Amino acid sequence: MAPFDINDQATLTNVIVRPLVTQYEDGPFLGKSIMPERRIPGRYAKLQVRQALAFGRGQFRALNASPLLYKGLPRWEQATIELALPDEMERIDEEMFMRLKSGDENILRSAGLDLVERGQILAKRNMRAVEWMRWQAITGELVIPYGSSQEAYINYGIPAANKPTVAVLWSDPVNSDPVADMLTFSNQLGKSCGWFGNEFVMTSTTFSNVQKNQKLRALLTATDRSMLIPNENDIKALLRPGANITLYDNGWRDTAVGSARGIPDSLTQYLPDGYVAVFPTGFMVEGEPVAETLVGDVLLSNGFDDLKPVPGPAAEVIVSHIVKEYMLRYANSAIPRINQPEAVLYAKVL
Repeated sequence: MAPFDINDQATLTNVIVRPLVTQYEDGPFLGKSIMPERRIPGRYAKLQVRQALAFGRGQFRALNASPLLYKGLPRWEQATIELALPDEMERIDEEMFMRLKSGDENILRSAGLDLVERGQILAKRNMRAVEWMRWQAITGELVIPYGSSQEAYINYGIPAANKPTVAVLWSDPVNSDPVADMLTFSNQLGKSCGWFGNEFVMTSTTFSNVQKNQKLRALLTATDRSMLIPNENDIKALLRPGANITLYDNGWRDTAVGSARGIPDSLTQYLPDGYVAVFPTGFMVEGEPVAETLVGDVLLSNGFDDLKPVPGPAAEVIVSHIVKEYMLRYANSAIPRINQPEAVLYAKVL
């Protein structure tokens, strides 16, 4: 005889279904604004850059002499990049499928996530993978891991001078000088690409270290009032005209954290605390985006014995009639491309 369990006598009064994601997992992807999507056919993309070398000022002709000759010197650069394949599927075995299709509400609930939710999870994982690639590209290097313990490495060619570490970390509120450092970052972009950096992206934790800085408060009050808490507008007033500060705390909860939802401990951020990304105004240079996300085609089933290319991302359900199981698949073909590496700066400040 089974032991008496008082919990079995309790009446079920409510079922709480928690949302799939937390606040900072479901927010808009800032990387998509920095690197707008561009659709291309196929899986390979070629980039050609043409620019005229510095051409100086005009020459003077002496009286009764012939005009002096000048010839412009263009420069061509070309690069080819292959798209990565964020692509995975979830196996729905025969037993699980029968439970998900059961007409008994209790059996259906016991199956946990339904097919729609499982598809949503695959889609969100895919979009996170693309956003992760964007922010890895901004650091200058992207390493794409594969399940076979292999990996693909891409160096985006960001100049070493555009990946600085500040002399005094901002975690030191007395001796560090965040405003001077941010002006230095802006000037460095001016040196490397000809356009000053006016777009500063950081996490709220990094920004809080700026707010606590004593040199900043001295600049704003002339009395070092400790009661003053500078806001974004106060700090932007000390930078170049048109400067903009964007706080970005988004990330994802890794499978290892399980049901934990605490912030920030359970969150892996796309932009880690302690780093600042800097770009020219509007993430553009002379009307062209500094970077973009290339999105290509993926292959989906087209009947039992055929495939068809469709624009990614795309989803499909694959049915195996031999083992009687479903496969939910979500496929994409994408890669971030930095068109102007000299217009990106990624600094360590904490």
